[in-house]
Amino acid sequence: MTTKIPSWINVMVANARVRAAERGHAFDLTPQDVREMWDDQNGMCFWFNVPMQWRDDVGPRNPMIPTIDRTDNNRGHVRSNCVLAC
Repeated sequence: MTTKIPSWINVMVANARVRAAERGHAFDLTPQDVREMWDDQNGMCFWFNVPMQWRDDVGPRNPMIPTIDRTDNNRGHVRSNCVLAC
């Protein structure tokens, strides 16, 4: 069974692709990769180990909404270098 990818994940991936291109960094993330990161991290922020809020609506920016973060800023947005953080 395929898990539905929320639209906000598609937006996050598209924004990360633009940032990677602007910096000349590699990019290979897919929306499915981000969904798997969420599952692997049990919905918790990688850095602070607090619950993040999953959302698929438009509204004010909440600091607990996940973002794609690179663990090594010298490397690109590749699956092995990315985590979800609040």
